[in-house]
Amino acid sequence: MRWRRLPAVLLLIGASCLAQIPDRKALIANPKFVEESARPSFRNFTEAQLRAQIKIISGRSHAMFGYNTPEVRVKLPQVSNSHYSKIEFGPATLVSAAGGKVPFELEEGGYQEETFSDEIRFRMANSDKVIRFARVRGQVKVKYPLAVKTAVITPTQPGPPELAVKIDGPYVAFAEDEAKKPDPSFTKLRPIRAYDAAGRQLEQHGYSETATDDDGAYRNHISFYGEVARLEIDTVESWAELDLPYNLTPARLLPKGHEGEDPESTQ
Repeated sequence: MRWRRLPAVLLLIGASCLAQIPDRKALIANPKFVEESARPSFRNFTEAQLRAQIKIISGRSHAMFGYNTPEVRVKLPQVSNSHYSKIEFGPATLVSAAGGKVPFELEEGGYQEETFSDEIRFRMANSDKVIRFARVRGQVKVKYPLAVKTAVITPTQPGPPELAVKIDGPYVAFAEDEAKKPDPSFTKLRPIRAYDAAGRQLEQHGYSETATDDDGAYRNHISFYGEVARLEIDTVESWAELDLPYNLTPARLLPKGHEGEDPESTQ
């Protein structure tokens, strides 16, 4: 595979990595594989269907430290689309039974791939006591892929022309549309997956570069530990951007003596 390198300034602007191209023979001779996981399962949604399936609920932390800390939890549909979503919690307000504001410190949980959820938690400043309040109000922004399309490409089947994919042993090059690009941050699911002839998923090498190839196409170049026999590329065909308000009472306290036990796992 040959391509013309862009000037360094342009590469930096494009956030490209100017790492040395890894040796072809070394990549093929020492394949590395991704830990086996469930195959992605995508579903098409309408915006109305998505709104009906997203749940914002009150919860309690079951962790050993901070047990019973109150939470607001966003639960997304249990399909792989959710791993490509973006969740942003807006400012929250805790209100006492008398109607006054309750001061608090905010903790952000982060998206959990196993539970398809994210949460924020509320604590008392400089105290291990569980904070008390009557209601919590706020808003959550969710950017969600309504439809995800997976292109399957092999060295003899080039796939959609707009992706302009090239497979050359352990090397892969492809064009990328930023509007359709999934960008997972906290999940094992990768939108670009390579497999060897036996169907084992290959680990991606750290090398990447963006360059204009000899045919004039502007492509991302990446490498894998092993010879690529099949490539899968996920693209988002349509997005929904939702503003979801909530006004919740706190969840009931979890019983003492069950610290570290996930109450949902025993249901």
